[in-house]
Amino acid sequence: MACSPGAAADSGRDAAQDAPEPDSLDTPPDRSAIPDTPLDRPPADVAPASLPGRWRLIGWSSTVGGAVLTLGATDRLVSYAGRAAQARVNGTLVLEPGHLARTWAFLLDGHVAITRTAQSASDAMAITVSMLPGTLGAQTFTPIGSPDVVFDTNADGTISESLDTPTFGTARLTWTRDDRPVALASLTAQTLVVTLRPDLAAPFAHPRAALAWDLPGMSTGMVLTNDSALTFVSSGEAGYNLVLSNVPPNVSRTLGSTSVALANVIVYDDLDANGQYDPPVSSSLDAGTVDAVPPPDGAPVTDLLRGVSRVQITARSFAPPGSDLLDSAFQYVAPGFQLGTLGLDGTRPRIGPFDGTHPVPSDTAVEIVVSPVPDLP
Repeated sequence: MACSPGAAADSGRDAAQDAPEPDSLDTPPDRSAIPDTPLDRPPADVAPASLPGRWRLIGWSSTVGGAVLTLGATDRLVSYAGRAAQARVNGTLVLEPGHLARTWAFLLDGHVAITRTAQSASDAMAITVSMLPGTLGAQTFTPIGSPDVVFDTNADGTISESLDTPTFGTARLTWTRDDRPVALASLTAQTLVVTLRPDLAAPFAHPRAALAWDLPGMSTGMVLTNDSALTFVSSGEAGYNLVLSNVPPNVSRTLGSTSVALANVIVYDDLDANGQYDPPVSSSLDAGTVDAVPPPDGAPVTDLLRGVSRVQITARSFAPPGSDLLDSAFQYVAPGFQLGTLGLDGTRPRIGPFDGTHPVPSDTAVEIVVSPVPDLP
């Protein structure tokens, strides 16, 4: 069901009226201590878990304002930016003998948290992705040229690690096995939020959003679907409703016996008001090209690309993976529709998936400069 951009936040505030006092995320973190929770130091007689495989994020904890705050994979009422909000985390971890792939995000009221004061659109979204080559041991992963990542095994078979985060200092992440990730046959009535940054973004003439599907083998090719007008409200947000059950023709690439496809949510200014994106001849999402000003008088009218989401939509067939898939940017993508974010494994792009048990929307922070999207091989 479609909803207005502020509906999620409004429902959170309404629920908060009769709810217990929320925990606070507004107090600056204590960066000097790791939270002292039962998960931090497992009993000595717990046998180490077998680390190789896929895990999903179910716990996050940090010391905030002198108190331990713990979030999970489902919503919990907190105080953030002076208001009550539902907060949760979402992420996946893949551990292999020579590689670590970790993707996680911090969500408020069902959407990726966006910091409007960040210096770039990519930094504005509370998403962390790490693609690290190295050596996997019994309880550690040693990235090349970096300190060990230590995984403690908890009494329930989950594993935990400590990370330094830019917003909350040292945090503790807890993961549970996810050998059979949720396969989404469709994305149904998902309301995404586009956040305008008025301090950096020029006004829109005709704001619109669309899905830009990557064309295989072409660095500048794309197929646009799900094009829709945007209406920004006073908070600087606009809702984009997405229903997706099929992949358009000609956008899938074949990797052995498996087919895959990738789409980006784009936001653009429809200067000629024809209801579709008309990119400049030299423009591409892969090159990160963004038009900062309208064309000069007398030049052909083209539209202005204003934002590209850090969260991509992937589609993968249910055929068993072969070596071609395992050596591609889609290596960690599960069958069906999935949401993920692009990271770099050295110089090679890899898609870090999110956990489909509680999906992450493809929100975007809009400004004049967006981060480049790596060209997929």
